[in-house]
Amino acid sequence: MLTSFIQLYGNLYYIPLYFISVRDFSPIRTGIALFPVLFSLLPSAIVVGNLISRFNAFRGAIWAGWVITTLVSGLMLLWNEHTPTAVWATILVIGGIGHGLLLNGQNIAAQAICKPRDEGAAATMYALLRGFGMAVGVAIGGSIFQNVMKIKLRQLGLPEEIANQAESYIPVLHQLPDGLPLKESLMGAYVYGLHGVYGSFCGIAGLAGLVSILLQHYDLNRKLEGEHTLETTAWPIPNVSKSERHDHASSR
Repeated sequence: MLTSFIQLYGNLYYIPLYFISVRDFSPIRTGIALFPVLFSLLPSAIVVGNLISRFNAFRGAIWAGWVITTLVSGLMLLWNEHTPTAVWATILVIGGIGHGLLLNGQNIAAQAICKPRDEGAAATMYALLRGFGMAVGVAIGGSIFQNVMKIKLRQLGLPEEIANQAESYIPVLHQLPDGLPLKESLMGAYVYGLHGVYGSFCGIAGLAGLVSILLQHYDLNRKLEGEHTLETTAWPIPNVSKSERHDHASSR
């Protein structure tokens, strides 16, 4: 479960970095470029939730989610300075579907696997892992990006300190004239660093998918147990004769 959040929030941070640094997108245009993920993630999560409820099975959604997420992370290695819009938009749509399957599938799985009366603790743990995955995903991706980018800068004979300030160096990068060999080399270094991040996420997703094969089936049709229950009180109905009801209606 933690791995899916590392994947999700890591991608949501380093995909915009690709658009801002390599493609020279503005922040607004970068937000628009993320629409394919949002427009596919939410519907897929709704659909898979209904399917899980109908067929009483969540393992297929989790397995399919990891397969799609691994595939998408691998396809991101094709991104460079000249990737067509149709290509990266299609990859983002597929990635949103994969994350939608994982998020809803694992949320339902947490409720099904937990012991009776532990449903509240399971929901709390799910929220805790979501926040922790956000921090870990961005931190791991940042370390990988900087170290891999340093390797490329070292090969090109450029200062390695640029990798430590990669985000703040983006405005300087875009001010360089197009066609300048230095700018093309720096662009290649950014792409190389991002490929390191996407490749690492691909390996993490593949490993998590293999581990998920061991996931067992749990019945979703379970009785909710708890310390607090709702009881209904049956108030006694007074025995009123027909004549009394008729007199009451006439008086009204």
